[in-house]
Amino acid sequence: MESALPVPFKFVLNTRHYVNAWYVYGISTEDGTGTKLRYVGIADARHLMVLPDATSNPKVREHLLSTQFMLIEVFSSHRTQNEARAAAAAIIREQRPLLNQYGIAYRSKKKPVKCVQNNMVFDSVNAAAEWAGVAAPTMSSHLSRRSGYATVRDMTFEYELPDDNPIEHTSG
Repeated sequence: MESALPVPFKFVLNTRHYVNAWYVYGISTEDGTGTKLRYVGIADARHLMVLPDATSNPKVREHLLSTQFMLIEVFSSHRTQNEARAAAAAIIREQRPLLNQYGIAYRSKKKPVKCVQNNMVFDSVNAAAEWAGVAAPTMSSHLSRRSGYATVRDMTFEYELPDDNPIEHTSG
């Protein structure tokens, strides 16, 4: 019979608060540049080892639970679930993990923009607006298809949809 690999593990609970405590925890993974926080969640003391909010979420399972190694860190304990949620939200705002507390991946606000006429792709609305010689809010209104913004300088722009083929982006 093969022996299991040793897993370094340390778990300390304050027993006075154990029964009713809520914990804020994070899941980190290694990539080529170091350990990065990927998910922040909350769990009550009875479920802390099971991490039900993480393991029951398909997006978390897809992004994290398929990795070989994870670091699970308890950040803080709280008397109520609402306090724990507020603390988790603060950590999420500050550290910007890969997934938010609902398992939804954060997306950069920069979306690639393509000029339909010449197929040039720009990294962002600002880059496309600068190239076209208009203000960024004008380009944004055009991309949102607002009335009166059908074209920008007789050109049409749209958000570039990701596909399987890598696209060279032009910085403005």
